[in-house]
Amino acid sequence: MTTFNDFLTNAKSAAKSAEQKITDCYDLTKLKITKSKIQSEINNKFEELGKKYYDMAKSGEEADFTADIDSIDDLKEELNNIDIQIATAKNMKSCPVCAQLVDKDANFCSSCGNKF
Repeated sequence: MTTFNDFLTNAKSAAKSAEQKITDCYDLTKLKITKSKIQSEINNKFEELGKKYYDMAKSGEEADFTADIDSIDDLKEELNNIDIQIATAKNMKSCPVCAQLVDKDANFCSSCGNKF
């Protein structure tokens, strides 16, 4: 009977571990999808800004780009927060200089050499 109980305990433990890995994978995938949507929105904002600038330059009128720039900056901040969440989920950290993901225990960035 003890062998059967050990088997059940091990099976439950394995099932919990698998469930946690699936949940982690799902959460990471959601973050990556959100990141992709935000990046796409940033690209659209840049395209709109470029078109607005072109139209302004062609017509000789002056235009205020502050709202457009602020909107892009807000989206970039959201994107940075998503990158931090992704790094945390992967047990990594983001280099503050080049944004490269490195092991959370790293002392230097493997991309730019920044010291943490």
